[in-house]
Amino acid sequence: MPNRLQKLAIAGSIAFSSLFCGSSVIAQEGEKPTGFYMMTGLGYTNTTDINLSTGGSIIFENGVLWDIGAGYDFGNIRAELSYDATAQNIDTVQGYEAYTQVQSRSIYLIGYYDFRADKKWQPYAGLGFGSSEIEASTAYVGNVTLNAGDTNISSAIFKVGVSYSMGNSDIFIERSGQGFDDFTIGDFTYTGVGVGSWTAGFRQRF
Repeated sequence: MPNRLQKLAIAGSIAFSSLFCGSSVIAQEGEKPTGFYMMTGLGYTNTTDINLSTGGSIIFENGVLWDIGAGYDFGNIRAELSYDATAQNIDTVQGYEAYTQVQSRSIYLIGYYDFRADKKWQPYAGLGFGSSEIEASTAYVGNVTLNAGDTNISSAIFKVGVSYSMGNSDIFIERSGQGFDDFTIGDFTYTGVGVGSWTAGFRQRF
């Protein structure tokens, strides 16, 4: 009888230990890592058409976007300083082909909120403000003259996306929209310019 009781006690101890250890693993899997991180992403952009007061519009081709950033993850909230660069060509001006490339280089301070921060799949939204340099590499001369040159302006960015957590690293896909102050290059003032982007990227915590 004592041997049987000893065996039952040992079996019960093993079962209880296994259950406790399993619960600990599940709890750890549900905890989101926090701390500093770096990210990078690559995507494509689409710039809004610009309607001209003289008739017609400026139409842009799809472009490319690259960004890199560093931030701190507090759990549900993240703060990030990012740099992004876009490049897109002007397709037509009032229906005439144009061969002008427009580039933007922006620095943003962005705050994010991660929904379901303790899950593998994490939707998120972010809002940021910063400064952008806009550069037109070549001029276009027609009924409207677009000069080459550059300028610095204020800008804002809004992002929504979803990331997949792999422990200390994430992969993500996001949709963003950038809005710019009206700006003048040469004799032409660009108004109501906005850039929409799709980006896929990678985030690594340290």
